[in-house]
Amino acid sequence: MDTLTQQRIRNRLIEYFDWAASFEDIAEMGAFETINSWEDWADCDSSFFVEPVFSLSEQKEIRDFYTAWNAASDGTPKDIFDAKTLSDMECWREFRTAAEAVSYTHLR
Repeated sequence: MDTLTQQRIRNRLIEYFDWAASFEDIAEMGAFETINSWEDWADCDSSFFVEPVFSLSEQKEIRDFYTAWNAASDGTPKDIFDAKTLSDMECWREFRTAAEAVSYTHLR
């Protein structure tokens, strides 16, 4: 994949992480849409997240996020549209924290 395409996808990922870092935003779209939207922009193949577009520290944060994303996906048997319900679930707290870490720490 060429660098320009990766940079454009990186921009969409920044938007995704901003959204995924908020229980209220997740609840507005729903848990399933939040889970599924990740795959709209990200290829979980580690060869996608490479320099120069993604620094080594960003690559690690994204891998950590993917672990939390996978746990939230596996731990969500029905769609959820309530921020309090999401915040009560450990897998979604870890998901939100991981999204926040990528969004605010590295992709700015």
